[in-house]
Amino acid sequence: MQKINILNGTDGVKSAYRLTLEADKLDIVCLTANYEKITGDFFEKEYALKLYGRVATREILPDTLENRQYAKSKDAAKNQVRFLALQQTVDSDCMLAGDKIILVSYRENNPYALVVEDRDLAANLQLQFNRLWESLK
Repeated sequence: MQKINILNGTDGVKSAYRLTLEADKLDIVCLTANYEKITGDFFEKEYALKLYGRVATREILPDTLENRQYAKSKDAAKNQVRFLALQQTVDSDCMLAGDKIILVSYRENNPYALVVEDRDLAANLQLQFNRLWESLK
């Protein structure tokens, strides 16, 4: 059974991230550099406080000095980070949590999150994430 939801605007994006707090583990490809324009201090003041330490994460982030500093603050066993060299910025995120796929567009004039619950699609993207993760050692 599949379920598809589009969550519009800043509140929709925040709601999508809150859905990930229900997961035991979360895989993230976070390529945005400008999330604060849309979510303000949501990540620092709410989301990160509830996520880290409770949910096992693997994050793939753009390879920047700032992101490398950020990674040093993480528990390398439970909250792992790897880096991807980018030639351009892409203001979007992809998160995999069980059978949920969450895609976020940080488009300034129309941010939204697409939430897809589908076992087969999630398994497909999980395989792709795992291959990318392994290639970034």
